[in-house]
Amino acid sequence: MKIDTSLFDNIPIEFKEINHTDFDSSLYNVKPKEIIKPIDGYISDSLTKKLKLDIESSNTVVINAGVGQGKTTSILDVVKCYADKKDYIVVIAVPYKSLIKQYYDELLDIDVPEKRLFNMLNINHYIKQKDRSNQESEKPEEWGKLYDEEHIINDNFKISDYDIHILTVNALLGNSVESLFRASIKTQYFNKLLKYCESNNKKLVLLFDEIHASIHNFKEEFIFNLWNYQDLIHKNYIISATYNEASKEVIKYLSEFTERNIRIIESKRLINIKNQSDLFLNFYLKKDIEQEKSLYSLILKAIDAGKHFDILVYSKNLAKKIVNRNGLIGGLLYDRNISINKCFSDPIVNDDDSIIYDKEKINIGTKFSTGINIEHQDHIYIVLFPKDVNNDFVNNKGIFTMGVNSIIQALARQRKKGEIHLFTPLPLNIEEKSITKIYSKEQEKMLLKLFNRSKKFGGKLVSYSNINNQKEELIRTYSSLYKQVLPAIKKIKRYKRNEKLNRLLYPTQEIFNLNKGEKHLTKTFFGGNLPAFILWASTTNQFLNCRLKGINFLDAIFLTKENQYEELKSIVKEKIYENEVIEVDYMYEIMKPYKKIELFVDYVYTKPIILDGKKAMKVDKESIVLDIIKILFFNSKEVSKQDALHYYLKSCIVNSYIAKNDGLDKYKLSQSKINLIESFNKWMRLVEVIESNIEHYKKHIYIDKLAEEAFNKEYDKIGFKNEITNLIKYDILLSTNTLPLKDRLRKSETHTKTREKIFVLTVKTFFNNGENKEPATIERGKTNVYKVTNFSKEKIPNFLFEDLPEEIL
Repeated sequence: MKIDTSLFDNIPIEFKEINHTDFDSSLYNVKPKEIIKPIDGYISDSLTKKLKLDIESSNTVVINAGVGQGKTTSILDVVKCYADKKDYIVVIAVPYKSLIKQYYDELLDIDVPEKRLFNMLNINHYIKQKDRSNQESEKPEEWGKLYDEEHIINDNFKISDYDIHILTVNALLGNSVESLFRASIKTQYFNKLLKYCESNNKKLVLLFDEIHASIHNFKEEFIFNLWNYQDLIHKNYIISATYNEASKEVIKYLSEFTERNIRIIESKRLINIKNQSDLFLNFYLKKDIEQEKSLYSLILKAIDAGKHFDILVYSKNLAKKIVNRNGLIGGLLYDRNISINKCFSDPIVNDDDSIIYDKEKINIGTKFSTGINIEHQDHIYIVLFPKDVNNDFVNNKGIFTMGVNSIIQALARQRKKGEIHLFTPLPLNIEEKSITKIYSKEQEKMLLKLFNRSKKFGGKLVSYSNINNQKEELIRTYSSLYKQVLPAIKKIKRYKRNEKLNRLLYPTQEIFNLNKGEKHLTKTFFGGNLPAFILWASTTNQFLNCRLKGINFLDAIFLTKENQYEELKSIVKEKIYENEVIEVDYMYEIMKPYKKIELFVDYVYTKPIILDGKKAMKVDKESIVLDIIKILFFNSKEVSKQDALHYYLKSCIVNSYIAKNDGLDKYKLSQSKINLIESFNKWMRLVEVIESNIEHYKKHIYIDKLAEEAFNKEYDKIGFKNEITNLIKYDILLSTNTLPLKDRLRKSETHTKTREKIFVLTVKTFFNNGENKEPATIERGKTNVYKVTNFSKEKIPNFLFEDLPEEIL
């Protein structure tokens, strides 16, 4: 379905702002932020001018600019300026190793000599084996000393050779992840850097890019490592397009190295239409998204068109399934000899460091959600989001665990005009009250319409909330937590614990924000429901690099058990109108009864059905089809399953008889349909046998043992057992348990028992309206008989096949 979002063209893009009011004025020196307006989507010229005027000032500069607005271009120019001055050493700290290479290549592109660049990825080029020939064996007390490892840095490695150092934030702060100690080689390197700066009066300029992705490194234990450089740090540059509340605490920590002077530069988020890709949303229900036909079709279309495409996947396990050559998509890729880069870490096969985006191949995996630029023209970018789970304790979001920011960063990888296709589960519905004061009536109506059409049925409502109100949410949350422990805190103070005892301090608001704040906010912002945020942001034009063009809605049936019949009445009415009112030469074609059954059986068994918020099971679908039969042909909820079976059988048997008498050739039926008609027509022969054995005595018209004996004889003669098997296997309704025939005739039953049940069913269907045997006095005495109340071969609605139009008949 095509979507026009021009109604929201005047809605500003919301982003996390950094304001001077975020910092205590008694502790930090912060002026109101400076705002840059992009020109043709870019801020590089304006930002470069501002930064170059400020080079000599010692402060912490916070750059808050949208993805793709040119902030990296500006910062590279400034880095080059510092490198040309003899008083400075620049350290560029990034969250990912892929960004080290990107910065390295981009600095070379602006003519920074390679010999002046230190790349932490190449540190192994500068080491040698430690000479132990004159050393005594290690003593136990020396174990754990960092310099007792096997390798050391070469003597000819000189810090003075390099003006710019590019490394990870992990390395800079000494977060070795799995080890208590920073690797010996890195420790030696940082000691050399420290000593060189101290002895040569060098000033350090620290550049932290994509700071949002490095928050986990800024714990107290690691920040101590930065304090080694106190009095050496001249300036901090902190850069991101997607700040969060925790990043404000990082800014505070880093500003202490620049006398708590903070400068904020922020760009407006203005869209550059020339580079905007077309965005398409695809909703899915399947547990195994790698089997999704719409995904397969999209990839096939891209391959046939010769277009470059990449697939960003939320988890490594799913990425493995997609590239499996025995799978639906993997088989296609291998059959077409597509060159794939498995862009996810596999400890058995690959070294994690080597898994990077390869622009020459089709990348499938988890490793390019940030830190890379996709610059292919007319590129197709596919992003697979995780199935939603109701259990808050289960984290299945993978690379999107950090919520909104990770989505914005992931989508922003595509820098040139192309297509972006998102595959996401159904969103939760949005709380109407939360948007009434935010949007106009027309905007609100459109937004609610899209949510109502795509919502996850039975789920809770999520509320719109502005990203810049999250500070208040964290204050409320911390206050609530603090109140719970306040009585204990007061007791601890009264107790006057010995200072030599284990430290017992409750974390401050700032430490809570840094360590746990973002995890909490990802659960509260839009209810922690990624699909809801995606639908809202897409509809209201919140993405800089793409604009919503279409939504592939799930044509699902949403029902509740309590109101199933009434809900189905509306669906049936709508579907009949869609399919029945077809103008043909100014005439209206009316659907025949069989076509109605065929339409709705196909509809129920091929469309996703959500019943009370859960995927409908087979038994649920049978119940739904039965209700539709009641609506179509009885217009009553009270019709029993048995009555529906009798009516259906009578229709099929009578119309098979009529068709045979008319001649089957004129109906142009398939062989399988002819076989069914033959089977039902043999059933009519059994009906006629019963009819010919109806007895009369006084006022009674009845069916007793004589009729049953004649029935049994004919049943065996014509081999009706095989016909019943054929009907149960191939008839559109009898092949399911929608009508109670398949269940009634169990495979384990004896031939005699099955024959007896068919006799009773035939009598009740054609001769006595479903009544049971009654006691009666007949010519042979008192016995139980079936009283005959009704019999007719007149034409009734044809549920067996499509009748010919009246003019042909």
